[in-house]
Amino acid sequence: MQFFRKISLIITCCFAAAFSIAQQIKNETIDSYRAINWTIQEGSPSFGMHTMIKDSKGFLWIGSTSQGGELCRFDGTTFKKYFPDPQRSSSINSDYIQSFEEDSLHNIWIGTGRGISRYDIKADTFTNFLPIIDTGSSSKTIVPFWTTNDEVFCMEPERWITTFNIHTLARKKLIQLSEKDDPGIQWNTNKSFFDSRSNSIWVVRRYEQNRSGLEQIFLDGKIQYYSWSCYRKNVNHPRHDAEDMVYDHKRNSIWVNSGDGLLEFSLNDKQFRPVDALKELIKFKDYDRGVGIDIDRHGRIWFASQPNNIFSYDPETGQLRKPLLDTSLQKLAGEYNLRLYCDRDGIVWTSKWNGNGICELLPYNPPVKRYAADAKLPGSLSNKNVSNIVAGPQGKLWIGTADGLNIFDPVSERFEVLREKDLPGIKGPGIIPLYIDTVHQKAWLVAGKLEHADDRVINLYEMNLETRECRPIIFRDGSRQFDKIFFYSEQAKPYKNGLLICDGIHGFFEVKENSLFADMVFPFKGIGWRMILNEDRFLFLRGYGVVADHNVSFENRNGKWIKIPHLFDTLKWNNIVYDKKNQSQWISFQNELVHYDKDFHKIRSYTANNGYTGSAFNILFDNAGYIWFDGSNLEEICRLDTVSGIITTLTEADGYEKQVYGEGSSSIKDARGNLYLGVWGEPSPRGGLDRIYPERRSSAAIVYLRSLNINQKPFSLSTGVNNLEELSLNYDQNNINIETGVIDYYVKGRGHIRYK
Repeated sequence: MQFFRKISLIITCCFAAAFSIAQQIKNETIDSYRAINWTIQEGSPSFGMHTMIKDSKGFLWIGSTSQGGELCRFDGTTFKKYFPDPQRSSSINSDYIQSFEEDSLHNIWIGTGRGISRYDIKADTFTNFLPIIDTGSSSKTIVPFWTTNDEVFCMEPERWITTFNIHTLARKKLIQLSEKDDPGIQWNTNKSFFDSRSNSIWVVRRYEQNRSGLEQIFLDGKIQYYSWSCYRKNVNHPRHDAEDMVYDHKRNSIWVNSGDGLLEFSLNDKQFRPVDALKELIKFKDYDRGVGIDIDRHGRIWFASQPNNIFSYDPETGQLRKPLLDTSLQKLAGEYNLRLYCDRDGIVWTSKWNGNGICELLPYNPPVKRYAADAKLPGSLSNKNVSNIVAGPQGKLWIGTADGLNIFDPVSERFEVLREKDLPGIKGPGIIPLYIDTVHQKAWLVAGKLEHADDRVINLYEMNLETRECRPIIFRDGSRQFDKIFFYSEQAKPYKNGLLICDGIHGFFEVKENSLFADMVFPFKGIGWRMILNEDRFLFLRGYGVVADHNVSFENRNGKWIKIPHLFDTLKWNNIVYDKKNQSQWISFQNELVHYDKDFHKIRSYTANNGYTGSAFNILFDNAGYIWFDGSNLEEICRLDTVSGIITTLTEADGYEKQVYGEGSSSIKDARGNLYLGVWGEPSPRGGLDRIYPERRSSAAIVYLRSLNINQKPFSLSTGVNNLEELSLNYDQNNINIETGVIDYYVKGRGHIRYK
């Protein structure tokens, strides 16, 4: 009997301090970049016309047309080189690489010195094609320049424009250009495109040595030329040409990087327009175009100019800026520019015509921003102690502090401070919002002396949002009224257009809709250090102090709150968060984070061995499903990937400064999905409000398989090793060697791999 074993491999990445901004910044403005230069010594392709494309798996492909050039696949650390091998039909046919196009099946079509080579992304193999007509000429290069859902458009020798069907690989002739209409080397830019609306192809065309324009090639044989005027009339400069352009689908225009500055050509009216933002810049005699131009995923135009500049232009705002403020980095990225490529993940790549590798411009927007109290700066937070944050009208956040109510606008990032004098009827310097009912234009606020628990004197108010008039809420038990109450913001929860409040001195109260009374529901003392309301049905009250074991649970039955026995009554929990998607509970303890199902059976727990640093008082879900919490034992903010179980922490590189949040802290997620944590009463010299942009810290690193050896020999596979899902082996094939890699352009080889 022959025995087989099946192996399934699960690999994940973890990083101590690394993060990726890839696939994560939506509708955000990128203001900062840092540059990394990848030289020939580090494996970058040698001298030549580098062309670049990032594939659907995240690899960056780089080609070179230099003598002895090469095709490279880059993962952020390692350059894997592909060489032609006459003994292997599945290898690439040439080391001369002219251009790339990725089709709708995610296979890559590569223009080479011996025709065209199609890379099968699943099989990790190449299929090669010679030119449709063999003229015997030394030039056999086929240049792919555009793809549709079903076809790849190419320019072939003898000026033939052809298409390949990406499904059948059948080739079709479209048109043969005359010698005078041949754009020649300008196809090398790989930015030519097919316009289906006019059934024509657009390409940059050099008419003579120092003049250029656009050429429109209709598939019926008609040719149309468009040239631009000299826009630098007061400057004696020799070049009115261009070598590169980029199609802007959103604006239906073509952007040209020319010696006359950045130009926009409208496909609607067929007119060139210079960009006014460069008006003063192009007056300088030393201004000249570079070569590269591209458009990023935010619609901004990136282009190179001389001397040694990379610019970003936003057509929406008219803003022109240098993404690299450091002059040495500008020179590093901009000098001798030949190519400029904006990839799908927001990274910008440049190459040089004199060699020495490529330059990587990484977008850098720290995931954390701290708003500190600064009395000298208008629009700042008024106090470093923040107590409770609630959602207010117009997407703004209402924030309680010891010296006034702060209303924060997430767009302008300014704080409006309302104090006792601004709110008629209220008494006390400290003002804390508990709940805002925007439908009925009401809010409930706590005001009084807040900073010291020993002499804490507070009152509860109902506020009219339109008039800002505040009316006091009376606490009572029947006819008996209470003059002194004691509770923190975490001991009040909105409920059916009213409030539930746990006053540690007297008991459990309810403020019903349209009532100015807080009526006693259940009397007790010393309970209610923390209060959790789940589904408007269960209410969990935690005893005072982290060591207290006297908890109380309630269930709402037919409109009445009934005290019930519950598992949570004996647990020393810090916080409980209900997940509506699967009705499960996430519960934090001093040294453990536990996930319970809807029936309160333990699913999984996280301890110090998993990276849980303890005493999470704030737990928030972001829009991607990650869980964020404060690790108060080590003054950290942590993120849990609920799929992989990996916990990572924010660092100084993320813009985070360590501080203790503690039991009096507060948190919220705003309408944009950003998270906020505020510090209250902890011995922190900084304090204030921390804003977290979760999408700026997405674990976009991808683990892939590089090679597989069985019994010290390469194992033959019908698919590429990276697409291997299951492996069947004989019993004696028991020596297995798997080489892995990580696609990550931010850590430069500092990632770690977990496997099981």
